[in-house]
Amino acid sequence: MSFVAAILSTAGEIGIEEVNKAVPYLKSSIENLKHDAVEYTKEVYVKYKERPNNYKMLLNRAQTLQEKMVDLKKKAELATKTELVQANEKLEHNIESLHAVNITLSFVSDILRVIKKLEQFADLLNDKDYMGAMKLICELDNILLELTSSEQSYPEVLSKLKDVVNSKKTDLQEELTEIFCKAIHIENVGDKTTFSISSDLVHIQNVLQALFYADSAAYVLHNISKLLWDLFLVPIVDNKVQLETEENALSNTIIIKVTDEAKSPEYTEVFSNLEYLVKFLKANFTLLLNDQLSAIEYIGVDIRDNLSELLIKHCLDNTIPTTTADLQNFNTVIDATRNLEDLLEETKIFADDTNSIVEYVRQVDKLFIDKKCEKYDASACQIIKKDLYEMTEVDMIFNPDGFLSTDKNSSTCFVSKSTLDLLELLEKIMQQAVGASEVCASKLVLTAQNIIRLYIARVPEYHQKLLQTIPQQVALFHNNCYYLSYKLSDWTTEYQDLPKAGGFVNQAQVLKVVASKIFADYVKTQIEQIEEIMKESKLTGPTLDSLQPATEKCVRQCLRQHELLKTVWIKVLPYSIYNQTIGKILDTLCCNIINSIVQLEDISSDAANQMVDLMNVIIGRGSNLFTDPKEVNLYVKSWYKLNELNFVLGASLLDINDHWSDGKGPLALHFECAELKSLIRALFQNTDRRAALLSKIQEF
Repeated sequence: MSFVAAILSTAGEIGIEEVNKAVPYLKSSIENLKHDAVEYTKEVYVKYKERPNNYKMLLNRAQTLQEKMVDLKKKAELATKTELVQANEKLEHNIESLHAVNITLSFVSDILRVIKKLEQFADLLNDKDYMGAMKLICELDNILLELTSSEQSYPEVLSKLKDVVNSKKTDLQEELTEIFCKAIHIENVGDKTTFSISSDLVHIQNVLQALFYADSAAYVLHNISKLLWDLFLVPIVDNKVQLETEENALSNTIIIKVTDEAKSPEYTEVFSNLEYLVKFLKANFTLLLNDQLSAIEYIGVDIRDNLSELLIKHCLDNTIPTTTADLQNFNTVIDATRNLEDLLEETKIFADDTNSIVEYVRQVDKLFIDKKCEKYDASACQIIKKDLYEMTEVDMIFNPDGFLSTDKNSSTCFVSKSTLDLLELLEKIMQQAVGASEVCASKLVLTAQNIIRLYIARVPEYHQKLLQTIPQQVALFHNNCYYLSYKLSDWTTEYQDLPKAGGFVNQAQVLKVVASKIFADYVKTQIEQIEEIMKESKLTGPTLDSLQPATEKCVRQCLRQHELLKTVWIKVLPYSIYNQTIGKILDTLCCNIINSIVQLEDISSDAANQMVDLMNVIIGRGSNLFTDPKEVNLYVKSWYKLNELNFVLGASLLDINDHWSDGKGPLALHFECAELKSLIRALFQNTDRRAALLSKIQEF
């Protein structure tokens, strides 16, 4: 038999007519099933008129139709292999219909499968198989998600089924959460907190694993970790506490009671209590979330970094020794810390990447120096805030021009007692650096230099108002900085073998710059005050018939200001600095008087005599401002000129001529020709004798 004949024979056996007749019937049956299934779903889940009891009959119908569908598909596929099918358009149309009704049948089957699983879900809940129930409800969630995205018909039914599944899933999650929270709970009343764990761990693990499967365990576990942190771990580290456990048939409980909030516990007590708590959890909180992850490890992710930091900052930091003897006995702390960390790692509370508390205490040498330096910094801050006015006498090598020098001339002055306290602290730091390792020595030297920087920055800021208004304060700060600078200048040599010791040279210079600026600013303020007072002296007019009361008042006010400065400065400042400074301020007054008199066009004899008397007051009281009155001319540039002006005001033309002495006398040294001529014209009437004298006064 030929190949074609064999195919035709097979096609005859299949029966094309059978396929053509069966497809419309199958299509109609599936549509009827779809209608019945949808109506049933509406009655049960939309209208709530029926209980879900008849779904099995619909499932049987669906299964029967599914079997017929499979059989017809096989026959149709075989029929399409014959050439005769090309002539049978009806068969071709029915084959296409099979694909469409197959989709419909799949939809109906999925709907019925959802209904069946909802019934199974209820059975699992009754059996308390929470893990099975959670897996099933999550599966239903996925089925409905696929149906919603692919099926456009009957959206109301699909939406309602989805709502039913979501509602049951939510109810299950809430029920499981409630069960878990009742079985494992932390309760705080006053200073007492209890952590109770149910003895039925198998049941609780089933609950927790079901929650974890649906990604719903985070809330309950994060809540446990937060309460554990707030009510157990932090109090154990920060406070004096008492721990105890209670056991019964239903639960195991650990109780913590804070006995003293104000007092921090010793590290041994902290470690002992932590071990007690961790061992309780290890024995009673043995819940697995899955094959790889435990509940303790999950909670550990929440707290491990914070716990490590808490132990380091609030406990271990307090164990760092402050004496060499304590440093030598520190291995006990290291061993205890290692044992605690081993326990935390064993229970998975700590992980490999957690900041190691053992590594922290192993750095004890560095921590020892760091802690010492922190204390030094704190002590320095307290010293810097001390009042400046408490002072003591010191010797300083100096020269009159540059204050500090390397020669053997020395002078006494006063510095704040706090400056000596600061120097004592700095010298203590440097002496400790001498015997330390290179790393520690470097840290100590930098600490000393940081303290000096702190002094430079903070003292002007902290004592700002006093340095701007109180002359004694600004003088003391000036001396303090120079005295520190004087001492630091020796350290470069004394501590030359220490790392970074060369930095003291620059700091010594900065101290002098800061001191000079603040002192100069204050002196400038004093000079401005003198100038402001003298503006009211009534010496600005072209003529002076008689001396105004305001003139004497202003001059005496300025002298009183000078004498006040003398009272507070003469013992505080070094000899040369005091004389230079008071001389500069007095020179301002002298220049103001000289310039005011010289610019007058007419001075009466009475006014001249009054000015002589007033200037004698300036000369007498002014010279007494200095440590040696005979040295006033060394520090007041205009002193000789003031005295010569005083002479001219009370002299005759003949006396003035003698003092001029053809440009070789003292008047010629201190007055310009124009100034002297103007003064003579103001004092004397226009006579031949005056003209003769004026003609003699000329530049040589």
